[in-house]
Amino acid sequence: MLTTASRLAGRSRSLLNLSNSVRCSRNVRPFRRATRWLGTASAESNGDHNNGVQPASGGRAFVSRGVTSQAAPSVSDEAQPAIKGSKICDSSKMVLLDWDDGTVSRYPFVWLRDNCRCPACWHQDAEGRIALIEDLNVDIEPASVTVSDDGAKVDILWPDNHLSPFKASLLKDVTFKDELPKRNIRMWGSELLDEMPTFQFDDVMTKDTNLLHYLEELRDTGITLMKGVPAETGHVAKLAERISHMKLTSYGYTHTVKSKVGTNSLAFTGLKLGLHTDLPHYHYTPSSDTGSVSFDRHGNLAKVHYSNALRDSRLRMPAEKVYPYYKAIKTYDNLIHREENTIIYRLQPGDIAMFDNTRILHARKAFEVTKDAVRHLESTYLDWDGIYSKIRCLRERLGMPFHEY
Repeated sequence: MLTTASRLAGRSRSLLNLSNSVRCSRNVRPFRRATRWLGTASAESNGDHNNGVQPASGGRAFVSRGVTSQAAPSVSDEAQPAIKGSKICDSSKMVLLDWDDGTVSRYPFVWLRDNCRCPACWHQDAEGRIALIEDLNVDIEPASVTVSDDGAKVDILWPDNHLSPFKASLLKDVTFKDELPKRNIRMWGSELLDEMPTFQFDDVMTKDTNLLHYLEELRDTGITLMKGVPAETGHVAKLAERISHMKLTSYGYTHTVKSKVGTNSLAFTGLKLGLHTDLPHYHYTPSSDTGSVSFDRHGNLAKVHYSNALRDSRLRMPAEKVYPYYKAIKTYDNLIHREENTIIYRLQPGDIAMFDNTRILHARKAFEVTKDAVRHLESTYLDWDGIYSKIRCLRERLGMPFHEY
């Protein structure tokens, strides 16, 4: 899920303390969950030192690996894949296709019949399967395979005279792997402070190539920074709606955090907050697919739910395990607060930080709440389902190949 917190206050300074739980917890990945945009501020009383990255000069943004937001992915100009030849292999029950790049792909008979793209089997506008599994003959074998002269298309004829047309570009995108694909997660520590993926608000809002680059950096790095956002309410929602639907929580669709004296929320105080993830007590935690499953399909740690402020006092364990439990919490907390695992960044008015809520832990230092030093943020959450859908649609619209993640 995505939380957006944009810094709005002009006079106060913003301080964001982020810990990379990928580094701390090893291989924590954003997986159909929430990403969070958050900004926090420190008052003038915190001193004059600056621990953050300064805005790039000349209005240029920088992103990780030295790529600027102006150098976002472009429409693919690669030649379309072409099929050179085909072969029916009865022993393996597969069709073999030879490609112009020298590779060979295998497609099981039953998969080809199940994924027929003719109008009777596939709804062209809805892009969904019409044919029912109850009508599928899993033992079917093709009568013939015909490749078009230009290699851009192949027709499969079945014994019942049903014709299944396939574009070469569709088949080239389909691969059957012996091992499950692994995410291209970027591992980082405190060095990310100098390599923060950074984008300009107008570029992301107006150019699909920049939006795609922004979302893929968010997916792989777990955090992005956006600059040049108008310092007024409403633009967090505009950015969120450019990506997907905002998630409704107990705070509403958007959440305004403004420091004030006399409040019943820790967020509105000036107290120091330790590193934590948001709403870990929710069954469907922001940035989480289930809220309770914490490992991915490879057995690696996939997410973290941790908030000292919200830890339950009712421990569901024998009394003998309480001490080891606290020892474990203390060990973990020491780990995530190590200097090499954290970055400290001072948000400026008009900045948005977006990050994966169960991969990146965030915190703030203490500050004094006064009339002249106000911490004013606006935030929201989005689900990873919507973000992944946007990435897929953008890549298709821009003529770029499909990438599984």
